[in-house]
Amino acid sequence: MTEVITDKFYEKDGSDKKEMEEIEKQISVLDKKIRSVRMKYALEEIDEPTCRDAVEELEARKAELTREAAGLNEELSNLAEYVSTTVSMSSQLGTWWSQNDFDTCQSIQKLVHPRGIYWDNEKKCYLTGEENEVFNLFRYVSIDYEADKIKNQDKSCDLSCLVAEAGLEPTTSGL
Repeated sequence: MTEVITDKFYEKDGSDKKEMEEIEKQISVLDKKIRSVRMKYALEEIDEPTCRDAVEELEARKAELTREAAGLNEELSNLAEYVSTTVSMSSQLGTWWSQNDFDTCQSIQKLVHPRGIYWDNEKKCYLTGEENEVFNLFRYVSIDYEADKIKNQDKSCDLSCLVAEAGLEPTTSGL
């Protein structure tokens, strides 16, 4: 389980790095546009209010991209500890659910089903939206584990129920 989660974190980190590169390119383009607008103002090709409005708009977009980049720029420095905590916490969700208050249960619910749980009035049942990817992985690994466990069980005792027990008749050999 730890290996699977570690791989997923590295996979997500790789996609975050690609997204970060794209954001850096967009910021670079915005910087060039800001310089271009200022140069046009310096060469008196545009007036001051137009220059100010254009620069403010470009700076606002740049600030938004910078905030996005800050959210993606988390390093995996303590990955082993993070993975261990994730596995430990995830394996005890049932206990946490049964032993905690409403707010904690609601947090667990949002963690497992980030898009929420809905009531289907026609079918009289709950419907879940998207499941958190980590818990989806847990299910698939658990299903594979159970299948391997059943496949590797010792089958010799299963046949013992087909042998009749000793009764009142004398035991015979060679029949």
